[in-house]
Amino acid sequence: MEINNVPYKIAYKDIRNPRLEFKAGNLTLHLPYGYKDEQKLLEKYENWILKKYLFIKECRELADQKILNNLSDNEFKDIASDLIKKHDLNNKINGLSFRNFKSKWASINSKNQITLNKKMAFLPEHLIEYIVFHEIMHTIEKRHGAVFKELIKKRYKDHKKYEKDLYAYWLLISDRGRS
Repeated sequence: MEINNVPYKIAYKDIRNPRLEFKAGNLTLHLPYGYKDEQKLLEKYENWILKKYLFIKECRELADQKILNNLSDNEFKDIASDLIKKHDLNNKINGLSFRNFKSKWASINSKNQITLNKKMAFLPEHLIEYIVFHEIMHTIEKRHGAVFKELIKKRYKDHKKYEKDLYAYWLLISDRGRS
């Protein structure tokens, strides 16, 4: 099935409200059982779908130009630790751990402990630094609202380019894992 040449699939679930999701570049409509207004939902979000699809297409093209880094576990952990020391000026970070995430680069919990995705070892250092800085800014502002975005913009004026590069690398790493 397609809308404006954007392929999608439908997944019926035991949920109350429909939602649209792009995961690894593929659009899925998560719909409650018996949901009948699929076309209306697609029309309502048509602009969002197209914008997101074009962004992903652009990132796929960008991914073709990227080269994966290959840091060892120890090298990656040392770089991450050094970056936390560099950016955690108020000493709010209470721990650092590493694991594989399916859909994000990193997280920070309510105790200000950062967990980094092990796949970050494939990224260039400037993107690792961007992610670490992003997580540390969550010690100041928890949500991704206007205040948080301003904190990021102060240090990374071209943060949208960083986000696009991160998505391109995500696609590249995800595709690599499938082959």
